[in-house]
Amino acid sequence: MATGSAAHQRFPRVIIVVTAAVALVGLFTRWRLATGAIGRLNADEAVSGLMARALLDGDWSTFYWGQHYGGTAELLVLAPLVGVIGTSALWVLPFLESLLVAMLVFRIARRFLASDRAALAAALTWSAPALWVWFSMRPMLFYQPALIAGLAIIDLAHPARTSHRWMLIGLVAGVGWWTSPQVLFIALPACAALISIRPSRQEWTRLIAGGVIGAAPWLLVNLTTRRGSFRAGPPATGSIFERLQRQVEIGWPMSFGLRTPFHESWIIAGGPLLGLAVGGALAASIVVTVRRFGWNAAIVLTPVVFVPLQMLAPTGSYVGSGRYYVFVIPAIAVAIVAALDRASPFILAAIASVVVALSVAGTEEIRDWRMEPTGVESVAHRLTDEGHRAVIADYWSAYLLAWYEPDLVVMPTYTDRQPLWSAEVMGATTVANVVWTGDPNDAARLGDLLAADPPPSAVEQWGDWTIVVSAPAGSP
Repeated sequence: MATGSAAHQRFPRVIIVVTAAVALVGLFTRWRLATGAIGRLNADEAVSGLMARALLDGDWSTFYWGQHYGGTAELLVLAPLVGVIGTSALWVLPFLESLLVAMLVFRIARRFLASDRAALAAALTWSAPALWVWFSMRPMLFYQPALIAGLAIIDLAHPARTSHRWMLIGLVAGVGWWTSPQVLFIALPACAALISIRPSRQEWTRLIAGGVIGAAPWLLVNLTTRRGSFRAGPPATGSIFERLQRQVEIGWPMSFGLRTPFHESWIIAGGPLLGLAVGGALAASIVVTVRRFGWNAAIVLTPVVFVPLQMLAPTGSYVGSGRYYVFVIPAIAVAIVAALDRASPFILAAIASVVVALSVAGTEEIRDWRMEPTGVESVAHRLTDEGHRAVIADYWSAYLLAWYEPDLVVMPTYTDRQPLWSAEVMGATTVANVVWTGDPNDAARLGDLLAADPPPSAVEQWGDWTIVVSAPAGSP
């Protein structure tokens, strides 16, 4: 069998066909997840919609509600969409953003790869692994925008394109920092590439000025709150060694498609050893790619930056859905294709087939994973129909109820993201305590509510939901 460029000349359409097939698999797996239990809206995502709705009413927050991190630049696009197409916007925007990620990967890879190879790298980014397919469908407000900002910096940082773009690069970097400091996973390799160009003092000035403008919302909040983003960040978990261990054992295998998000199960037998082998192959691919293509291939250095930064991050030991690992997915896809650039197209086709097969297996494994209570929307409508306004519910129910019925004012039993709403609930004459008995943790509240003094004024059973009408706890 002919190999390398000779094989490519003899079979010029192989990569094109494989790329199209890989892209179609990406559509298929998204459809499967969207129609499964895991495809339903959850409370975190409902908060994104509620923030978009609030912006339409003139109420804008610099960060995701209840936090001093997670910038809200995406709201400028999400809010108008919510105003026009409602709940559908929460699915349409992430889908469009995932296409934009693939397009940016194509633009970046095309600098040093043939167009068909660059298209394959983009298709692999779009279609695998399962953690990315799932996450690319979710309206999480700041993860995908931060990824897009990082890729845009690399795209703009091309030596042939940097004249007159320095302020724009800084602006994108600043917005990326405001959106999430995790933009550094991709921005740092881009900065190294920029330094190799040896910018002039004037160019550095433009770059910094753009950065200050882009990060202005983050800077203003931290100046007025005495560095609130540093003092009120996510809680630290695990030691540095434990964070590295979690990367090796769970995070990176999940990024390779060998483990599933959430329950973290291995998709194939021999996964741990295979994970180490794939990790070694990725490291070798990065070395080969950088040696061949230099700073044009800066994107593949993302994993090199990710490992130490994620070890130092307070959330470094958390994997769960794999959300922090979405930043390395484009680098993995590009490194695979770039390292095999001279290989037979049939070898690339075989590897691409394995990658998407793992993605399909992973998405099927998590398809029926439930993240939200059942029947929340119908409960929200019934609460409104029966004249209730103030509601206390578990976090995973509360903000979904508010999303489905804007007239409801909710207070969660934990993780309060809107203190003003909670104050209104606590000031109400009566509240509807909503309990989903399908969750043992939530159902445990029911006994305390029924035994309260004074006793509840009404108790209703709606399927696997119990509504206890009473005075707010702590009210006179």
